[in-house]
Order: sequence, then C-alpha cells, then structure tokens
Amino acid sequence: MKTKAIEILNMYEAFTKLADRELDLNTACRIAKNIKELALSKEIIDEKRNKIIGEFARKDEQNRIVQSENGTVEIDNPDAFGRAMSELLSEQAEICLLPIRMESLSEIKISPKDILPLMEIIETDKSGKEDTNVHEEF
Repeated sequence: MKTKAIEILNMYEAFTKLADRELDLNTACRIAKNIKELALSKEIIDEKRNKIIGEFARKDEQNRIVQSENGTVEIDNPDAFGRAMSELLSEQAEICLLPIRMESLSEIKISPKDILPLMEIIETDKSGKEDTNVHEEF
C-alpha cells in the first residue's frame, strides 16, 4: 500500500504500543513483522528529517547546532523549514503490512487515538471487509 511518511510514523508508534500488550502468537507475529517493515521506512524518514534540521538549524562558531534551554533546536528560517518538513511528511512510500483481525485485539484496551492510524489495515469480519454492523453498535 502507498502511504504518506507521516502515516508511517503514526503507524509505527501505534504498533509499538501494541507490541507491549499480551496477544495471541499469530497477532503478535503480525505486529512484529509490521513493526519491522515500518522501521525501515521510519529510519529513512528520520535520516531525511535530521538532514533538514541540520540544514535549517542555527549554528554556533564551531558549526554545532544551537539548542534553546528546553532542548529544542533553534531554526534560522522557520518558514522554509516548515515547508521542507511538510514536503517530507507528505512524501509517499510503498509499504507492505499484514492485516490485523479486530477480534484478535478484543481482549486489550486501547485508546481511539492509538488505534486510529491502524484502521486501514484492521479487518473487522471474516471476509476481511468492514462489517457495516460494527458502526451500528455505537
């Protein structure tokens, strides 16, 4: 599936939260494989993000990046930096994720915020199609 870099980062974070939960072996293996798949893309995104930060960061006399007291990097041209980061996060990449059955997650508690990035790969009925009755319960 083709997805944006920001979605890759969000899915990676959501899967790492699920990775701490007790799940059946099949679901645990699917989540582990998905994390491994996403980790490759995340690493590339992080490298590009660090390059952009290095390009726009304020530097001292020794050419080291200047950080504020709270640890954030000071940026010389915030508008150009914002455009470069937006462009990076909107880039699309092809990833191959295994679907996760909704019923395999039924025994755990997870917030809507944490599950939202994964909705595209969650199967809600035996055919793998979304069950329209699921929405009627709410």
